[in-house]
Amino acid sequence: MDAERSGPVDKASKALTATGSHSLLSPPELADSLASDRTKRNVERWAGLMAREGIDFEAFFDEMRRRKFPVKWYMTWMLSRFVERNRPDGARAQRLIWQMLGDCENASMRRELWRALSFIEIDDDIAGEVFDAAVEITASPRQPIAVRAHAIFTARNIALPYAELRRELRLTLETTGREESPGIRARSRNVLRELRKADATSDLDRHP
Repeated sequence: MDAERSGPVDKASKALTATGSHSLLSPPELADSLASDRTKRNVERWAGLMAREGIDFEAFFDEMRRRKFPVKWYMTWMLSRFVERNRPDGARAQRLIWQMLGDCENASMRRELWRALSFIEIDDDIAGEVFDAAVEITASPRQPIAVRAHAIFTARNIALPYAELRRELRLTLETTGREESPGIRARSRNVLRELRKADATSDLDRHP
């Protein structure tokens, strides 16, 4: 047996195996485990269980709101890793992620929530709001660099299929590409190349 295995995760995994139960994971149990062990190893274990057994996202976000820092932040960090590896499942939580972003002022949590959105295909009914917010954050040097970096990729994903949105995002990135931050400059240049490539492809489709 792995001596470093997290107790709560081990118990949850064994119970599910023994009973054959497909009950959803318990957000309070998950939060308690992260409170006592926030190692990457423990986060990865819970993310794996979450992917295999499922979780009620509304209950997860309710639990996150009830918790104090730093557990609230640990749960957000785990969520973004889960979404990165399980994008279709993560997409089901996108409205809750978006709602949490609207309520959240903590920079570390905002970074991870934007990171989670950057892996998701955003639904049409909220895509306009998300895009506008992402562009506004991208353009603001007052925002933390890591938050802006993930907002850039979220805006790119929404904009790529639409010429009008590509133009709007290009104008913003042509400005941010001249900033002092090497990270923002690099991301701006990379996304600009993608947008210009999409424009060129679109032109070829219209004028074969």
